[in-house]
Amino acid sequence: MVYYDVIAFLPLYIIIEYFTKETYYSRLFFTTLVSGYSIDEIINKRYYTLEALNNIEDYNSVAEKCILICILYFSYDFFNKEIYTNNGFIIHHAIGVCGGLTVLYYKFYGILSLYLCCHEISTIFLNLKHLNICKDFSDKMFIVTFLTIRCTTLPIMVFKAYIKSKFLFIIMLVDSGLHIFWISQKIGNIRKKTKAKTKAKTKAKTKAKLNNNNNDDYLKLNIIEYGEKNN
Repeated sequence: MVYYDVIAFLPLYIIIEYFTKETYYSRLFFTTLVSGYSIDEIINKRYYTLEALNNIEDYNSVAEKCILICILYFSYDFFNKEIYTNNGFIIHHAIGVCGGLTVLYYKFYGILSLYLCCHEISTIFLNLKHLNICKDFSDKMFIVTFLTIRCTTLPIMVFKAYIKSKFLFIIMLVDSGLHIFWISQKIGNIRKKTKAKTKAKTKAKTKAKLNNNNNDDYLKLNIIEYGEKNN
């Protein structure tokens, strides 16, 4: 089957990147597209039911479309020099390409793929944050969607993969480990920011206290000088 939107994806991605001079606008296009396709399919086909989750190996055209788009994106993004400064992204993209090609070859695990693609909802807000679009709100929404969508569905997908396929289970296990690493990084960053804010507040209070003490000493000296002049 020919998917014209898949054919058009990479040229559009490159055009957006070229005219905006900003990779995150292109990534925003990718994450919005793939998460939109997957969520629409999950809702319309009722893949959120227990019966559907028990048959995650079922394959369909929308899942195939999403996987093709993901493989195109991950493959192209390997040419981005920025990715090589972050080992987590390299592992994530390698998992995406290997897993995607396996699913396409055997034509199974379509529902599993749709759930993994809908995880990109959280990345939409991460891209918005990097673009300084509603930065604080985007950061909070990234955390909320990451925890409510990724961290709730991923354990289920890992368990289902273990029952159905040991190879995909290993891939999912690595992906889960990567998510745990990202969570620990985020917690570490939040702690650093909290400590920095506390330190800044303490420093400001100490400075204010010293200024007050200096003002008190200055007033005392003025009073003493005034008393001496009157005597």
